[in-house]
Amino acid sequence: MTTGLILLAFLAVLAAVFLTRMRRRLGLGVTGGTWAVIIAVFAIVVLGLWASSQH
Repeated sequence: MTTGLILLAFLAVLAAVFLTRMRRRLGLGVTGGTWAVIIAVFAIVVLGLWASSQH
């Protein structure tokens, strides 16, 4: 289970890197809060998908 959480965190950080680069290219600001929200939303969505597949 620990490896799954580590993988989830790694994927969330990768998604945050990608999305913040896209925001910078669009001329939008990027703060620490932006990083935190992207990581949290990604983790919640992926955990929701995992939970629905376990049903």
